[in-house]
Amino acid sequence: MRSDDSKRPPGSSHSSRSFFKFIDAHADWLTVFYLPAYAPELNPAETVWSLLKRSMVNFLATDLDDLAGMIKHRLKMIQHHPGVIDGCLPPTGLSLNTTPAITN
Repeated sequence: MRSDDSKRPPGSSHSSRSFFKFIDAHADWLTVFYLPAYAPELNPAETVWSLLKRSMVNFLATDLDDLAGMIKHRLKMIQHHPGVIDGCLPPTGLSLNTTPAITN
């Protein structure tokens, strides 16, 4: 994406020229995908939050510490079951590809 105004996506929240200059300067390794402002179906983190919320449907917190403890516990349960996290990717069309880091 070039830094001139005609190349910006409609309704872009990034209006600074420095943002687009950065993209132009790193075009050899940086690919920018413009997503809609709100698209939970494209964000795997939204699926994780949905799993968390569904797992707490009947939970009644007595105070904020109780709530924070339960959230941490449920997130750890999700974290320790990689298949659950892997299941959050297919609806987005994304995949995890590991590539070696670029070192100079």
